[in-house]
Amino acid sequence: IAFHEVSQVDAVKQFSLKLIFAILLFDVVGGVCQKNGSKKGFVMTIYSMLGGSTLLVPLYLWSPWIFMLHQYFQTVFSGMAPLSNAIDTRWFDQRLTAKFLSMKNIVQYIVGIAVNPAYGALFNAHATGYFGRMAPYGLQYAATCLQVFLLMGPLWRIHGGLPEVLERIDKERSDKASAAASSETKGESEKKKD
Repeated sequence: IAFHEVSQVDAVKQFSLKLIFAILLFDVVGGVCQKNGSKKGFVMTIYSMLGGSTLLVPLYLWSPWIFMLHQYFQTVFSGMAPLSNAIDTRWFDQRLTAKFLSMKNIVQYIVGIAVNPAYGALFNAHATGYFGRMAPYGLQYAATCLQVFLLMGPLWRIHGGLPEVLERIDKERSDKASAAASSETKGESEKKKD
């Protein structure tokens, strides 16, 4: 944004609606998963996120509106956190879930310890070339690609991996829906008897 000589005040004004969009679009990921099934919805969401980054990140220097478009495009996926939490809590037996979540947090901190200084080292406020200006975004994009590779590669193929966890989420959703429908039918039949 600074490269395009957008002031911080104008940037804040432009970003101010992002939270509202994120709130309004919060249920998009859940709706996609409910309509298409969790497996297909998860794959669609992950590849849509990667596709948006692939198309828009290389064009950041072309216009400040490209950067803004990408930021607002990402609000479509603001509901990814509940799906991630649902996956994390069903990955292992309930007795191991707390240990898994703790280990996940530790790994995230360790990755942050390595990546944040690298990101800072790549940032050069006085860079003049395309690659010099885009280096931090390149690192961010490379990390996104690595995440998608790990999700759709090893974590997808292992026994008890993502497909099985997503199938469990769908089964729980259908069980809850059928239980709600049966209790509603039972309630209506009791009203007719009265």
